[in-house]
Amino acid sequence: MALAKPKQDYIQQPYIEQPASNPNPQQQPKKQSRPARKRSIFRWTKFEKLSFVVMMSIVAVFAVINLNTLSSIQEKTVQIEQTQKKLTTVELENNELSNEVSSLSTPERIMKKAKKLGLTSNESNVKVVSGQ
Repeated sequence: MALAKPKQDYIQQPYIEQPASNPNPQQQPKKQSRPARKRSIFRWTKFEKLSFVVMMSIVAVFAVINLNTLSSIQEKTVQIEQTQKKLTTVELENNELSNEVSSLSTPERIMKKAKKLGLTSNESNVKVVSGQ
């Protein structure tokens, strides 16, 4: 029994070609489909999208605050420089005026003016008083 035929559990049926389900083949209009998008492997949840938008908004707000601060610093620096220029011009003017005051307040000049106006004084009682 070495050459015994193996048992077959199924019966082989002949192939019968079945007719198509639609006997009147008409051209059905094809749906216009969108081009297939590449789907990313990573999909974001609604929470992740929301948190991303919130984080980007926070970064944008900080950037605007930073730019605003830098512009105000620049503006204050310009104001300080203008004030320092005004200060130096006023100091120079004050120095010139104080030199003029000291030259006009010499005792010899005062005596000349007094004699010109007809005033007389004792030479021993002349005192010079500074304005400061």
